[in-house]
Amino acid sequence: VIFQGAKNPERILEMRIDHNKETMRQYKGSGKLDAVDVRDGRLRYFYFAGDPSVGVGPSASIEVDRTEHTTIETVESLLQSEFFRKHKIEKTSGVKLNGRSCDYYNFAKGYYRLWVDPVTKLPLQREIYDKGVTLWERDTYEYPTSLPQEIFAEPKVAGMKFFDYPTA
Repeated sequence: VIFQGAKNPERILEMRIDHNKETMRQYKGSGKLDAVDVRDGRLRYFYFAGDPSVGVGPSASIEVDRTEHTTIETVESLLQSEFFRKHKIEKTSGVKLNGRSCDYYNFAKGYYRLWVDPVTKLPLQREIYDKGVTLWERDTYEYPTSLPQEIFAEPKVAGMKFFDYPTA
């Protein structure tokens, strides 16, 4: 959920990853679908609701999937990045997040905060703050053991036909 200093979310982003398949759905703060991006390693289905304020209408397309797929980062990979090596890191174990015991990392004097599963080392929640004060972004993560395959199929958007670039 992206806050950018506002009390209500500006956008809500759902992302699911299963090996070389991934799906992203973005909603406006009102809950209206804004964009869908589904990639299965072979094809990419993309839908954008458009932005009437700048004269851009809705669009939908199918393309060859040439995108680089998202990887799930463990806390160790984050700690090795140049940005985090340059900043002070405070770690606190046993911090509760939604009733779950976590390792809590406070990076760069509160600019970047991370709650991590102490066993898997995978992030459970991430927050980014402007000057360590105003919440700009909050991401929550779940790691289900299996995902329904229909979330990686061509999205169904009422009134939209997907334009197929590979065969056009």
